[in-house]
Amino acid sequence: MFDVVGFRHAEEETDAFLTTQLAELDRQLQRISFSRKRDYDAACKLNPDYVQGRKFRLAFLRSNRFDPQKAAGTIVNHFHLKKRVFADYPNELQGREVKFTDLSPDAREFVE
Repeated sequence: MFDVVGFRHAEEETDAFLTTQLAELDRQLQRISFSRKRDYDAACKLNPDYVQGRKFRLAFLRSNRFDPQKAAGTIVNHFHLKKRVFADYPNELQGREVKFTDLSPDAREFVE
């Protein structure tokens, strides 16, 4: 179904639907070349529970309207950008959410 402006309505988020979408997301992530997903793989090694967690992955599926191929690309890009932006921070930051307290004093001042 499409709404007035031509976008698909969100699918009903049943357990079966979400399980199927998450499995397809995993397949799409596996299809991406190692060289392109190096930062993603590194984050998985640091904290697999976070990176491969249902909540984290569902956020990317939802933001990409449950398109697993797009969500996989967005996840890979997320970790690549995160590595570039936080290159001067401890490596552990790649495998978890960034907290305000992680930021340098200058960065905190900028955010405030």
